[in-house]
Amino acid sequence: MANFNELERRLDPHFYKPFFRKIVRSLDNIKSERLGNIARFSEESWDQKRFFETTFPYIEIGEIDLPSGEIRKINNLRVEEAPSRAKMIVRRGDILVSKTRPNRGAISFMDNDGVFVASTGFSIIREMKNRDVDKRYLFYFLRLHQSLRQMEQRSSGGNYPAITEQELGEIKIPIPPKEIQSRIVSNMDAAYAAQNQKKAEAQRLLDGIDDYLLSELGIEPPEPEESGLRSRIFFRNASEVSGHRLDPDYYRDAYKKLELAVMATKFPVSTLNEATTLIKNGNTPHNSDYSKEETPYPIIKAGSYEGDFIDLGKTGYTKTKGRRFAKRWDIFVLSAAHSPDYVGRSLKYLWDTPAGNTSFVGELICIRANESICNPIYLFSLLSTNLYKDLLNREKTGQTSHIYPKNIRYIQLPLPPLEKQAEIVDRIAEMRDRATELREEAKKKLEEASKEAEAMIFGG
Repeated sequence: MANFNELERRLDPHFYKPFFRKIVRSLDNIKSERLGNIARFSEESWDQKRFFETTFPYIEIGEIDLPSGEIRKINNLRVEEAPSRAKMIVRRGDILVSKTRPNRGAISFMDNDGVFVASTGFSIIREMKNRDVDKRYLFYFLRLHQSLRQMEQRSSGGNYPAITEQELGEIKIPIPPKEIQSRIVSNMDAAYAAQNQKKAEAQRLLDGIDDYLLSELGIEPPEPEESGLRSRIFFRNASEVSGHRLDPDYYRDAYKKLELAVMATKFPVSTLNEATTLIKNGNTPHNSDYSKEETPYPIIKAGSYEGDFIDLGKTGYTKTKGRRFAKRWDIFVLSAAHSPDYVGRSLKYLWDTPAGNTSFVGELICIRANESICNPIYLFSLLSTNLYKDLLNREKTGQTSHIYPKNIRYIQLPLPPLEKQAEIVDRIAEMRDRATELREEAKKKLEEASKEAEAMIFGG
């Protein structure tokens, strides 16, 4: 229930939920101001003649991590292929606020020098109107619970809520004394530095899995192929060209070297087909067969993952029973994507036992290990190495970039005795567990710093 004098321009009930109103009222009791009165949103958009000649660095909303706000990747796109949403200029010191899916509420601070282009799904904060507010303090408050919930309150749009720049400007920002702002910035800077250090250490452990695994198998990956015209010129005898592939890229020297490296292993070599009991695509239902409500027929989608693992909490549902069903320990490979470089390089593992009748979409190839000779986690770890991602990606065909089960069946792989596979799996598990511990430690440190910041702003 809301009194008439509490109503704003909004008449949707969601806006007046007690949960949101409680947060806003907590800001009424301290010095605060609307974001629109504190900072100015940049309207600078790109002019390819002024900034870029052939390529430009592009920040897409999907590349911003939520909730950390880390910019995971900045893509280099050709000017002539710029998507219509690639408009907003970003400079060092800018605050990026994601207004829409898939990561609405992700807040990033641009620390890099140079000029970048961002999606129109961002609002860019550059200039401060209020000299009593430190920009770094504003950045950190925007990432706190009290700010993110206000963004949620002011979002609208049915299934895919977004927040407009006008509504974003209505968010209330507390303004503590400058010395308190400085302490918050200092504490948060230290917490993020510690977090980045632990995350980097965790990533080094994960990156080391490839080296450890291939070393145990006696495989030495070849040096990366040099770019340039010389690397694209090669010769093959007719006897080396198989009947089903005539595209030159398939026979590049780089792939030949990968195959020779695999064959140099100190263990017996098998085909993927011989090491598995299933290599099949799923079936993608018609749009009308998907259900918004939970049904007895879960379906694993291309986005049903968390890290390296299938998240059964992120499945869709269909109205009718699927044709092919998932089992625990299954490996899923993305077999179709808009970018040809991505096909075959996204692998996920089904760690948990799925509910009965859990199917999977046609964009995924399910690989099921023959457990009498092949440990499923060993197989997943091997296929997840960069070497095998390259071999899987090699099998892509067509302009729409697909890989098909029939084409990956004959990829060669080392098959040590099960005891050796178990030893490898145990060591990899230790490395993964330690990486997870480091990330949890980093997350806890940041949560503690955020709570301290809230206490300094609101008291308590």
